[in-house]
Amino acid sequence: DNLTIKDILEQVDEDVRNELGLDDLSSKLHKFRDYIAPARNEIIVHHGKDTAMSQRALGGFPEGEEVVFWDNLQEFVGRLSKHYFDEPYPLNVTMINGAEELVFALKKAVHFDDMFIDNAIGKSKELRSMRYDDA
Repeated sequence: DNLTIKDILEQVDEDVRNELGLDDLSSKLHKFRDYIAPARNEIIVHHGKDTAMSQRALGGFPEGEEVVFWDNLQEFVGRLSKHYFDEPYPLNVTMINGAEELVFALKKAVHFDDMFIDNAIGKSKELRSMRYDDA
């Protein structure tokens, strides 16, 4: 099982939740979840063939919303940590090689799309090669 915001809130007394404004932060966090839930539900969890073949864009969100999400998550965790442990708990949402991993993920995403658009599955290696492999 995954540890969710809901699970955490269920363990915190209502007075503390109100004092720390956790329910408000939870609502803000779930706003971002609403953007990405269709992608999670249709592609990642259920591996829906129809969804993959339809080329519908799923999981998109307005520019900057991911920053708002991480800020709200940091605030949520920080308030709880400060309350219970009297010290902040910084989240490290960036990685040293984050840019490289992002480029690799983007190349794989384009390659995945190419495979379905060009019906290249099972065809020659040239058709299956990654378009941006040297990027």
